[in-house]
Amino acid sequence: MLGLKSKIQKIASLKRKLNKLKNTERLHICFGSQKLFNAQHNLAENGYKTQEEWSVYWRKKRSGRFFCVGKSQPGGGTMLKVFPLQEDGKYQLQVQLPRPLQGKYGQKIQLEFSVSNRNGRYRATNLDYAINNFKPITVSIFRREHKQDNWYIHLSTYVPEIPVVHTRKNGCLGIDFNADSISVTYVKWDGNIEYLEDISREWKNQTTGQSPCIHEKYCLSSCKISRVF
Repeated sequence: MLGLKSKIQKIASLKRKLNKLKNTERLHICFGSQKLFNAQHNLAENGYKTQEEWSVYWRKKRSGRFFCVGKSQPGGGTMLKVFPLQEDGKYQLQVQLPRPLQGKYGQKIQLEFSVSNRNGRYRATNLDYAINNFKPITVSIFRREHKQDNWYIHLSTYVPEIPVVHTRKNGCLGIDFNADSISVTYVKWDGNIEYLEDISREWKNQTTGQSPCIHEKYCLSSCKISRVF
């Protein structure tokens, strides 16, 4: 996690970038990254033997991800829709192909998948809620090059609102993320500490996607303490 100073510097950097974009009359977008595009001018220095080798990698980079914003209608989207199947726990993703590809692949591609609950999150229940209530389902499909070029599908949607029930008689939980550990404490209603535990954890060498998952995992584990008191 970023410290206060790092967060302030990050916010300042983003504000500078935002002001620069606002003052730019013409925006430049390069799918595949500008760095890789410029690599074709210095092939050997960037690890490419020929222009053809660079071109293969360039096309791969430019076609490794696509994104479709959801819409409040049956299936939760327009080009990509999600429907439940009769089989228990099974769903179907329907991909509407553009016209230039329909002659070769057909009008639609249908993929079946299942959703399992994980780390206390009832993901299947949330997806059923979104489908049954015509909530928008945003779909992101991307390829992981470091995982044998496998394709992954991420679904994002609304979840049912859960009312918060609280009272001072229950006391409170405190969670503190430190450099090499997580401190968890339970404070009684009268302000006295009833329980305190330090959990060792190494934060370094984690990817951007792994860190939030680790935070969520330990937060959920810490919340289970509330069932004891």
